[in-house]
Amino acid sequence: MDEILLRQLVRQLKILNIWITVFGSLVLIVLIILGVLIFKMVMFVHATEQRLADIQTKTAQTLDLQSKICKSDTLSSLLNKSTDYCK
Repeated sequence: MDEILLRQLVRQLKILNIWITVFGSLVLIVLIILGVLIFKMVMFVHATEQRLADIQTKTAQTLDLQSKICKSDTLSSLLNKSTDYCK
């Protein structure tokens, strides 16, 4: 009777060992995939942030009408006579 019980326990332990190995490997693979995806997402967000900052800088330089007007000799002299716009 003890030998039959021992065989059943060994068989159940082998099955349990297989399940633990399969699920452990699955969890490890999922964690690795999630880590790679999170890394790629962070890099994408960082690159997008840099592009938006560059676009914002270029747009601010392009739309800076006050400095363009004040640097222009004819418009600057005209505005200085009538207003305090270029101070």
